[in-house]
Amino acid sequence: MKKGIIVDNKHKNFTHIRKSDFSIKFSDSEFGPYNYIFDRERLYFDEFLDERWSYDFPLKDPCSNNTEIFIERNDIVIALWTRWSFSGNTRIFVEIVNLSNANKFRFYPDGVSLIYNARRSIVIYYKKSEAYKRLELDISTLEKISETTHHLSAFFKLYYNSTNMTYGRLIYKANSSSHRAWYFIEENISSNLWKPKKFYRDNFNLTCEWHWETSIDVWEASLTWKL
Repeated sequence: MKKGIIVDNKHKNFTHIRKSDFSIKFSDSEFGPYNYIFDRERLYFDEFLDERWSYDFPLKDPCSNNTEIFIERNDIVIALWTRWSFSGNTRIFVEIVNLSNANKFRFYPDGVSLIYNARRSIVIYYKKSEAYKRLELDISTLEKISETTHHLSAFFKLYYNSTNMTYGRLIYKANSSSHRAWYFIEENISSNLWKPKKFYRDNFNLTCEWHWETSIDVWEASLTWKL
């Protein structure tokens, strides 16, 4: 069994710096370097920034200027790096790495709305070349299970599916017998609200287009099931 270890080059006196060089070392190989590492340990709230760390994800959804990442597994890491081309252009790629077996998957999105781990897969909503996609990867092999056309924008654990014009939320499922059994599922919310207009990260409010402008308390909606 291979086990990857995340190694960073942050200066010990400047641990608040978020953009640094990271690599993932295995017993017989090394992945990286990467600019950003998003894993379970460091993913959520950052006291120095007073912000959830997913805000640092540079490839934000172009519609909402927001990316949400929910990973409740210790063996899955999301990493980013910039690749240069002979034309002088740069492209940021996203790499999903399984620390348990050194499997990985790389893709080049224009923007990412949502990443989360389901029971047996990693689900990614992203945009590339003017097309919105839903990508599902096997959680162990990281091989592609499916990729379909789907436009979803996420606002914390609330989301809006533009493909079928419905709201929904991510529901957290926990199995107390094993930390590896924690995962998320999508469930729709019955609502007659129109599509989202703007998300305010500082107070978790989402304004919507309606006969008049209305707002949703995203935090409350993600917990209570009500809009």
